[in-house]
Amino acid sequence: MADRLSNAFGWMLLHSLWQGLLLGLSVGVTRSVTKNWNATARYNIASGMFTGFLLVCLLTFIWHLNQDTAAASVSASFGVYVIPGYFNSWFAAHENNILLVWLVIFFIRLTQMAVAIWYNRQMLHRRVNLPETQWQQVFQQLCKALNIQRTVTLLESACIKIPVVTGHLKPFVLLPFGLLSSLTADQTEAILLHELAHIRRNDWLVNLFQHIAASIFFFHPAVALVNAWIKEEREHCCDDIAIGQTRNKTSMVEALIHFKEHNLYAAACETAFPGKKNQLLRRVQYIVGHKNTAPNFSVRLFYLTLFVILFAGSAICMMNNGHLKPVKKLTSVNAATPAIIDQPLPINAIPFATKKLKAIRKKAANYIKNEQLEATAREEFAADLQELAIKDQAVAKINQAQAITDEQRAKNAQAKALLDQQAARLMEEKARQDQQQAKHDQENAMKNQAQAILQQEKAEKDQQQAKADQEHALIDKKEAERPMHKSRPAI
Repeated sequence: MADRLSNAFGWMLLHSLWQGLLLGLSVGVTRSVTKNWNATARYNIASGMFTGFLLVCLLTFIWHLNQDTAAASVSASFGVYVIPGYFNSWFAAHENNILLVWLVIFFIRLTQMAVAIWYNRQMLHRRVNLPETQWQQVFQQLCKALNIQRTVTLLESACIKIPVVTGHLKPFVLLPFGLLSSLTADQTEAILLHELAHIRRNDWLVNLFQHIAASIFFFHPAVALVNAWIKEEREHCCDDIAIGQTRNKTSMVEALIHFKEHNLYAAACETAFPGKKNQLLRRVQYIVGHKNTAPNFSVRLFYLTLFVILFAGSAICMMNNGHLKPVKKLTSVNAATPAIIDQPLPINAIPFATKKLKAIRKKAANYIKNEQLEATAREEFAADLQELAIKDQAVAKINQAQAITDEQRAKNAQAKALLDQQAARLMEEKARQDQQQAKHDQENAMKNQAQAILQQEKAEKDQQQAKADQEHALIDKKEAERPMHKSRPAI
């Protein structure tokens, strides 16, 4: 049973290659057709197509699991020959090694996802605090406005640089520390409504399933492309919900721009502001004009590559099935001609040969004309590609110049912060010295006061001593006068 499971899973991964190519090509056509549709419809279509791809892969796995032998599963899948026979034999010979490599990479991606989830949970207990009571009340009012029945907690964190929504049963909204005080009330409400829209739509759970599916089909670029499209439309849907509540597009755009600056200059999952290239510009364009931007040059080139691969694969499969007969090799002009050509032609055969020659010349002229048209089309396509490359290069230069400017501003801000820090240290050192000097002066004053008290006490003692000496002097004087009275004769 284990061998059958591994065999069926291996063939499911193999057949997901062409099934994913069909998915990518369908996504390219759908994005072009639904360019003017709203974000909710495009998100539902993208999610439905991705779910359909996963269901087809599951049916492929079940179908191969019910086969008796691997040879029967190689013969056909859903009625068509998808892979040439020699590649089937090669895959069957190296199936175990391919599955081992897939398992190692899949385990690494699952480990990364588990670490990310664990880190998001740890952020709830590291350097977080509750915002002011005013913002908590506003946050609860916004939850009621979006009809969110679950209890959602708003926290400020010093460990993040972007808003983060974590948890499904007990959701938390984490904002960078200082962001609430740096934005206006309208801009803050727009950010909070965007984050709460993710919670109301259960985007955290959907995003988890997307990551699991992307980990299974990590080797397929079409799956990554569809995932990126779903995430982009998800952000547009949340922007629509936030704007529908605030009725103010300007506040949302200003919040996006201000948050981008905060993200660049602040100190150091579904988020409201992903850091992909040109994502800010694409969201602003959608908010202002409800206009979905066309795929860039690399995405269109990917769609063209998908179409070429599917066309070539279909041709190979049809040739393997006998639907296409091999073209006979043309003989050269100097090759030996049959003997019948050396014989004289009948008279009736001359007009027929003339008509045949004219038809051949006409076909040759049409062929040359088609070749010229194809060459012209290829030149125009190459010119368009070159023009797009020049435009992309100009945009890249502008982005690079902006990045350099932002980096210089960040360096200047950092240098200013260092200077302010040094000035603060000097002021603190001066205050410490002044405090020590004041303490020293106070000690000197206390010593002088003590000396003054001692001198005063000494003066009092001297005064008392002088008074005592004066009293003794009076007593001595009185005693000296008494014998004189005694020695006087009586009259």
